[in-house]
Order: sequence, then C-alpha cells, then structure tokens
Amino acid sequence: MHDETLVWQIGQRLVTGFAGTSLDDSFKEVVKRWKIGNVILFSRNLKDREQITALCAQADELVFHETETHPWIMIDQEGGMVSRLPIGSAIAPGAMALAALGDEQAVYTCAFETAKELRQLGINVNLAPDLDVNSNRENPVIGIRSYGDDPNEVVRFSRQAIKGYLEGGVLCCGKHFPGHGDTSIDSHLALPKVDKTKEQLQGQLLPFRKAIEAGVPSIMSSHVLFPAWEPEAYPCTMSRRIITDLLRKEMGFNGLVFSDCMEMQAIAKYFGTIQGTVRALLAGIDQVMISHHAELAAEAAQQIARIYGDGLFDEAEWQASLSRIADAKAKVFTKKTAPMSLDAVQTFDMYAKQAITTVSGTLPKLSASPVFVGPEGFITSNAQDKLAVDDYPHSLAKRCGGEAIVIPADPTEEDIAMVRSRVNGRQVFLGTYNAHLYRGQLALAYALIEQGIPVVVTCLRNPYDLEKGIREKAACTLAAWEYSQRVFKALAEIYQGEGTQGRMPVTLE
Repeated sequence: MHDETLVWQIGQRLVTGFAGTSLDDSFKEVVKRWKIGNVILFSRNLKDREQITALCAQADELVFHETETHPWIMIDQEGGMVSRLPIGSAIAPGAMALAALGDEQAVYTCAFETAKELRQLGINVNLAPDLDVNSNRENPVIGIRSYGDDPNEVVRFSRQAIKGYLEGGVLCCGKHFPGHGDTSIDSHLALPKVDKTKEQLQGQLLPFRKAIEAGVPSIMSSHVLFPAWEPEAYPCTMSRRIITDLLRKEMGFNGLVFSDCMEMQAIAKYFGTIQGTVRALLAGIDQVMISHHAELAAEAAQQIARIYGDGLFDEAEWQASLSRIADAKAKVFTKKTAPMSLDAVQTFDMYAKQAITTVSGTLPKLSASPVFVGPEGFITSNAQDKLAVDDYPHSLAKRCGGEAIVIPADPTEEDIAMVRSRVNGRQVFLGTYNAHLYRGQLALAYALIEQGIPVVVTCLRNPYDLEKGIREKAACTLAAWEYSQRVFKALAEIYQGEGTQGRMPVTLE
C-alpha cells in the first residue's frame, strides 16, 4: 500500500484533542503530518456558543483540507455531572436523575434537544448514553451516570435516549462495554477487575444487547479486566476475545466500536498508550481515542504504520473497519437537523427539579433560623472535568435565610465539633456529596442527629450517601442527584414547602 494512503487510513482510525480554546500549532502539525481524521472536545476547549461554533468550523476545515474527509467532532455530553458545554447551554439532567423522574418521554426529549444543540454547534458525535448497570454502590466513576441498578430499567430509558440522539442528528455511543457498573475502581486512575462468571455478567450485558437491537450506531469499550471472557491480563479494550468474539460475533454488533481514552491510567500505567493503541486495533476497535495529547496520537500513528508493514493486521478486517467509519459518517453528515427548542434550558431545569426525591421521613417546616451545612463541590472523577458553582450552604442560606457552614469533603472530629457548636440546637439542612466515600460527612450527620435537633439530609450526587441509619434517624432524607445552581434553587423551593415528585431508581441498603 502507498505510504500516503496508509497514513490517511491510520488517521481515520484515530481520535485526538488539544489543550486550549483554539487549535494550537502542535495539533495542526499532527493533523497535517499524520492525517488524524477525528477530534474530541472537553470543557477546556469550550467557552461560549460563538467560540464553539467557530472552533468546530476551524477543526472541520483543517481536517477536511488535509484528508478530504470531514472529521468526527466528539464530546461527552451525557448530562448531569458529565457535561462539557459551558454554563448557559441546555444541559440535561444525568441518567439517574431522569430515571428518578420515571418519564421515558423526558429521556427522549433530553437526548433529542441535546443532539440538536450539538449539531448546531458543529459537533456530530455524542459519547452517550451510559449503558452501565450500577450494581456496585462503591463505584466511584459511574454512579449517577447510570440509569440505575436494574438492567431492565437501564434498557427502558437508554432505548429512548438512543432514539432521541439519532433523530436529533448525532452519532451516539453506548458505553462502557461490557459494563463498568460493577467496579469499585475508577479506570481513569487504575485498572479495575470484575471477577464474575459469564452467567453473573449477563445483567451487565443486557442493556448492550438491547441497544444493538435498537440500532445504537457505536459502542465504547471499557478499560476493565473480565477474566470470564479474557483469561489473559488484558482489559476489554485490548481483548480480541471480548471485542471481536463477544461483541462482534456472538452479539452481532455491526456498528462502530470506539475505545475509551488510551491516556487513562488503566492503559497508560499498565501497558502504555502507544502499545495499548496497537493492541486495541488488533482486538477489533475501529477508532481509538488519545484524547489529550496530539503528540501521542502521532507516536501511535507511527507505530501502527510499522506494525501494518510487518503484516500483523488482517487486511480484510482493516478495510471493513474503514468501510464502517465511512458509512457512519455518510449517514450523519447527510442528515438535516432542526434547531433546538427555545425552551430547552427551562425544560431541562424543570426535569432536574421534578427528579428530586424524598427517600425517607417528612420534610419539616422551615424554621426562622435554619443552618445549611455542606461541602463545596469538587471533582470526584476524571470523567468530570469542571464544577464551577457557588457552594450549597451559601446558595441555600441566600434563598431561605439562616446561616451557611462550609465543611471539608471529609470532615475531621474537630470539624464536626465546630459545626455542632455553631448549630447550637437549630434546624439543620445538611447537603452531602459522595458521603458514602467520604465518610466524615456521615459522621457529621450522625453527630447532628444525636443532638436531638431536626436534621434534613440531602445527597447532592450519589444516593448511596443515605445509608439505613441515616434514613431511619434523620427527620427527612432527599436525593437531589446533582450539585448545581438549578438544583439549589429547586431545593430552596422544596424546603419552603413545595414537595417532591421523584422516585428512587436504585435499591439502598
């Protein structure tokens, strides 16, 4: 094969990104030299609608000039905690919040409107929905990104999301095959292992099987070890037994298979990004993501060319992958899309409020001098790349009156003593944020409850904060699903007597 042809083909199979809000020289040079044909965007790249639209147009122009093929321009816009678009955009609630709402039409609407907004901006791939069944409450990376812990409920809602994204005009992607919901380790930071039998893993597979039936056009692999399918120490992304034998042959998936980012530590630390990329392609991955450093994508392209020259790739599989990519691009790029609804922001905010759920007890009447206690928002996983909002205590005190006390993510005994002394017998509204992992917050909740004062505990992300003892002893517990200004506004209205509408989509211990 002619060298220029091979370089172009390799470039079609790679996806990369860049650091700032404009295309830097390093990225441009990599695209020119190695014909990288696809781009992924993160919050670091996005400022406002005008800038995003211009940036996407520039990326498209650059890639098309160098490759004569339009690029995938990708984003992770799941909604909720995994949202890359800037404040002011229409940001849907996350999957578990929508499951708490219990409305399939709302799931469809969120996906449909999100897709239309992305296409207006110039983005044509949304790496959503999450098809993981969150069966492990200690999961640090999935949690509220999942529709729940019941595979059938994940199927019910994800089918609507797939339909909405497709009809809205983007290529959507089910992730993280064959399931990241039963892990207790974040694959951004280490290499998780799910040591279950094939029979035990069927529930994790079910949403992917049903998504394939529903026409999901792409699936993303997980960087997770599954000894039941792959006896060697290779994660799914690098496993031919999982990608080709299970997903392609056994499950009959004929769409695109993307890798998760190969710079995540599950790959980079244990195998190396370059070697991992080569093995991912040999396993049957169509397009490999090296999301942050274009220079690494260039190194990977160079190594792939060497391996190809050594004859290690099956030529028929190589050409079949290129055909799948070309066919998928043709379908998306020729689809006309309508403008998003003018009231999409208000609709999404309404859904976020309606998803708030009373888990136990009865909300007491708001007193004249309540105390609002909670941590500032913080990044809990590398899947999340921004959290710039005012803190819960001050936001609620501003809206409801009373005092605000900000606590550390994991309060010490000294912090707890300080809060108890400042509360001084007054009504408390404690907002928790991943307290099931930062248990100092739970120790504070119990310490306040033991004072015999009315304590309302609202979890501002994962509902697993609300363990049995908290639910039994607090005056009332609520699940609010996200740490955001729109939720704080909704909580102020609920605390003042409006009531809640959501339902619990997961089972609590």
